[in-house]
Amino acid sequence: RGTGPLAPHFLIIGAQKAGTTSLYEYLAQHPLIIKGKRRETHFLDWRWPSHQDFDKDKMLQQSSTQLRKRWHTTFYDVENHATHPTLMAGDSTPSYLLASHLAIPRLKAMDFHGPMIVMLRNPVARALSHYAMIVDTNCTPAQRKTRGTEWLNASPAEIANAELQFLVRKGLLKPIKTQQTVPKLSDTYDLDPSKLQSVLADLPNSHGSHSLLLRGLYALQLRPWLQAFGSERFLVLKCEDMARNPRGVVDRAQRHIGLREHPLDSIEPHNTRPNKPPYDPAFIAALQAFYAPFDRDLAQLLHWQQVSSSSTTSMW
Repeated sequence: RGTGPLAPHFLIIGAQKAGTTSLYEYLAQHPLIIKGKRRETHFLDWRWPSHQDFDKDKMLQQSSTQLRKRWHTTFYDVENHATHPTLMAGDSTPSYLLASHLAIPRLKAMDFHGPMIVMLRNPVARALSHYAMIVDTNCTPAQRKTRGTEWLNASPAEIANAELQFLVRKGLLKPIKTQQTVPKLSDTYDLDPSKLQSVLADLPNSHGSHSLLLRGLYALQLRPWLQAFGSERFLVLKCEDMARNPRGVVDRAQRHIGLREHPLDSIEPHNTRPNKPPYDPAFIAALQAFYAPFDRDLAQLLHWQQVSSSSTTSMW
């Protein structure tokens, strides 16, 4: 029996509806990776031991090993990891990317040093997929509980506009050169990152019916993670690249978490939704206009090249 490092050994922290399930399943085909009891442990947000949060100083006084053992024993195959210490396991919880105010200090409290992966997707496609998941009636009671019910009787445009007003009211988004009394997606906005913590503190931490727009502001979400842990800890991948070349993308992911490349037995995508509700083209165009400047910010942050066509510029 060995004494290898405690699971999880790597994290997939987001973004939600950006291919994290497929990446997790692809990585699990590697002979040195074993799945945990849950793909999404939510240990760093929903399932953090509640008694640890009564007092921040008390949380920090807990030994990092005690906290890591709790994560390891609750969600991973303790016997298998003890018998085969070279086996690796991951936590793929896509809400972590947004919940940096919770996940980052908790990882630091546990002295976590593992590699992390971020999957990103065209934010318009991500938002539409997010809405489709929430309103899908083909789900179990447990899925409905975690997805939430707040959006079931609202259109995506209504949800996006309500959130836009919330983000403007909180000061995270500031309209530029507009006389509109009611914010619109077609307006142009500046971001005030100093307001992010205040926004995150007002979000629910028990279901996913929130942040249709905010989850697509990728650079805003990434910066706290890069500042906290350093860019070398992260591999940022595109869902679109994985759809076009799954083997090439998974090779990069395997190398990033410290494994030699191993061929995929199956490239079938996971967690896809065949029946999607129809969307208003005007709403899609408004979303595209809203996200365009924030996509440019992301491209600069990650040194990604944007590809121009006759009518649009995109990096997706």
